[in-house]
Amino acid sequence: MNKKKIIGVLLAGILLALGAAGCGAPAEEDVQQVDLTETVRTVEAFGRVRPSHEQTVLLDMAALVEDVHVREGDLIREGDPIFTLDLTDPAQTLQVADRQVERARLESAAVRDGINAEGRALLDQYRVQEIRERRLTEEMNRQQTLFAEGAISREELSQQERELEDLRRRKEEMKRDLSLLYGVSTDREPVNFLGGTRAKTALASEQQTSVLEAERSKVQAGLQRPHLQGNLVISDLPRAVITDIGYRSGDRTSPSQKAFTLSVVDRLVVEADILEEFIRNVREGQTVEIVPVADRTRTYQGTVRFLSNMAFARNGETVVPVEIEVINDDGFLRPNFNVDITIEIDS
Repeated sequence: MNKKKIIGVLLAGILLALGAAGCGAPAEEDVQQVDLTETVRTVEAFGRVRPSHEQTVLLDMAALVEDVHVREGDLIREGDPIFTLDLTDPAQTLQVADRQVERARLESAAVRDGINAEGRALLDQYRVQEIRERRLTEEMNRQQTLFAEGAISREELSQQERELEDLRRRKEEMKRDLSLLYGVSTDREPVNFLGGTRAKTALASEQQTSVLEAERSKVQAGLQRPHLQGNLVISDLPRAVITDIGYRSGDRTSPSQKAFTLSVVDRLVVEADILEEFIRNVREGQTVEIVPVADRTRTYQGTVRFLSNMAFARNGETVVPVEIEVINDDGFLRPNFNVDITIEIDS
């Protein structure tokens, strides 16, 4: 046997030995189950900076905007001017309204004083009798049904009938008294007695006075808003960013148009969406690390202050919105900044 054959035989033996070893019973492995939830120590998400409070302002008057003192996104403080207005029209409107209300009040009082107080009292009593009559009639209908079913006696039903007849007789007497007092026919219902006399004029005058007073109050309220100082529209917040400026110089204001929005920046919050598989680890009061995309060298601290009670489907995932209060804002953060947040999970 030459050398090559000897080597071939040795290799074949080695392969057979390895094959036999591989066909033996597999070695036992020590497998341990790992609870992945135990490894969760933080929850990361993307968020957006928002003001803690926003105030939308409307100008409840028709005035001319003479000048605009701010630009979109300006940081303004309490008392800073926003618009200069020409208040000639609303001031004149208020003066006219004052005169109209005063004249209407005098006319209404004159007519009202001319109405007999006895007639008013009698009419009030008549209306009370009308209410009682309706109730007794309903009760009579019920009593008649019970009598037909044998549930009550004839005497009980008769007593109810007499009571209703007495009430109707007193009501007719009041009606005659009212007709004599106001000089109208008894064919008309008493509710119309006053409608055919000076009382109708009094009622119309009082209603017109109420309408004029409401219009005057609306104009006056527009001139007494906290953000109005003389002919200047000012900020009434200590520190805010102004956006959504709705007017330019030369525009006329309208109660239906937004004038501007003030966003309070003294206290900022971060709104973020937490994936549903991690929300069980999040609760109010937990510490949050906030890193703005605008400058990742800055780090801010926050606290979870609100978790939504509703989950939402967004971008193909189910999330729960949370709100985080920024604790150590240094003035760099701005509303609508994008931030990365890391919520520290309690061990």
